[in-house]
Amino acid sequence: YVQYANIQFYMPAVFGGSKKEALEYYLKARELMERNKDDIKGNWNYLSLLIVIAQSYSYVDDYKSSIEYLDKILKIEPDFSYVKNELYPQVLKKIKE
Repeated sequence: YVQYANIQFYMPAVFGGSKKEALEYYLKARELMERNKDDIKGNWNYLSLLIVIAQSYSYVDDYKSSIEYLDKILKIEPDFSYVKNELYPQVLKKIKE
């Protein structure tokens, strides 16, 4: 699901790409990963997926959902500097614009 989502996300719309459709596939991948809670503990692939979901929400102008995912990541990994110092401020800036 992640790979198909990536295809949809990065494919130009003129060729059938859709960020909204990509988001649906990312969310399905998250759902599948979360079925086994032991597999996601300390799993950087899982955190990476959550980042991509947060960024995808931002791309479709759903900043509230983006913030929710960034908060979720910081609950799991409070010192994740990329999320705390880069992504979070970027989304907050977009909200203010």
